[in-house]
Amino acid sequence: MTDNTELHDEAPPRSWAGPGRIAAGLAQGIVLYLLWEANKNKLWPFTAPMLNAALFAVAVYTPLVKIEGMARLRLADGCYGVCQRCGEVTPSCASARSIDRREAACAWRNRYAR
Repeated sequence: MTDNTELHDEAPPRSWAGPGRIAAGLAQGIVLYLLWEANKNKLWPFTAPMLNAALFAVAVYTPLVKIEGMARLRLADGCYGVCQRCGEVTPSCASARSIDRREAACAWRNRYAR
């Protein structure tokens, strides 16, 4: 029987992964705090629901992708950058579309309500 342990080993952690994870978590906390303050005080971007939802989704999801990818993906392949951009674009588009559909449904209901 052959030994295939090299196929199942995880990538060793990078030396910059620890400080990078701390920086990503700190940035996420700051952005979420600023969004919370905007919502509490009814300031921009709270006044634009589509933008607010997109920023919130990016603020929550992007650091998770970044933190998980720091130790696993190789920077030289360019895969990390692609995964990072997909982690930013996908939730922001999905949340903006959800808000858009909800506003359209409310407008339709208000227009045809008796």
